[in-house]
Amino acid sequence: EHARAEADGVVTKVPGLAVGALSADCVPVLLADASARIVGAVHAGWKGARANIMQEAIESMEARGAERARLVAVIGPC
Repeated sequence: EHARAEADGVVTKVPGLAVGALSADCVPVLLADASARIVGAVHAGWKGARANIMQEAIESMEARGAERARLVAVIGPC
């Protein structure tokens, strides 16, 4: 069983583990490198954006084997 944590971003390569980001007026972003089987979800509010949350998420994915050129990002409604 996996614990539920609160954070502005999450990255995983655990098969079958779903990730997501809740938002109101902030920007939810889902990231994936299908070849490396790594996904991420980011809640990019103004504080997170200012703190480079997207860059942190991408670097975390790269540290687990993702390649920036293969990343696909989907921006949710905000």
